[in-house]
Amino acid sequence: MTPAWLNPSILEWELNISSWHSGNEDQVRRPYQHWHHANLLVESATSEFERTDVVTTLKRAVDSRLRHLNDVYRFKAIPLADKPDGIVETLGYFGIIRPMLISELLEVRNRVEHQDMEPPSQPRCRELVEFVWYFVRSTDLLVRQVADDFELGGGPDDAYGLTVTIRKDGGWVLELWGWLPPDLLSDVERPSWFRLDLQRSETAQHIKAQQRLAHGETYHETRSDEDVLVEGRILGPGVLIRTLLTRYFEGA
Repeated sequence: MTPAWLNPSILEWELNISSWHSGNEDQVRRPYQHWHHANLLVESATSEFERTDVVTTLKRAVDSRLRHLNDVYRFKAIPLADKPDGIVETLGYFGIIRPMLISELLEVRNRVEHQDMEPPSQPRCRELVEFVWYFVRSTDLLVRQVADDFELGGGPDDAYGLTVTIRKDGGWVLELWGWLPPDLLSDVERPSWFRLDLQRSETAQHIKAQQRLAHGETYHETRSDEDVLVEGRILGPGVLIRTLLTRYFEGA
């Protein structure tokens, strides 16, 4: 592997999910089953015990979705030093959710179950029911269609682009492949640029010469000789990886 540095201006390129796989449908449906039960309970939940049942059922709905998200994305394995430990805080860190109301629901449930305090009023329980519905719906796509690869495309006439593949098994690894203009790549350390570990780095001129030698023609005739084809891994710095992954979760 060869060290290299990639200009962070690629973060301004358009991002599109290029491949995905379907999530576990039973796990997708489970929080809705809890939510529907809570929604039925809240309409007649006048006693403190009935309202407690609403809160604990909503907590199960949230827990079910949080576990599923964590199973799919293995957030703890993402190699970022400043990433929070808790799953709710991590989702907020990447902009997937706004964690305040989730944290409030968890606190209410803990007070009710562990401190035997009175649960929220029926109107407040209705608000919590609505909030949990929005939380589950807003995270649906992340678990229904799990993105494996995404593409960043840009440059004149979209001549350049990178495919980024996320390997989650055994720890998060961000692999990339694609064409870059030479001014976006450096073999000299640039602290504010992405650090890469390159398995391959070839100019279009070299590739075209090889193709002509092997086949008598080239598939890259219109590409500038100075363009570079790269293949490798993204290593850091963390602030750039965080920005890249935040965009990925937004697009997933």
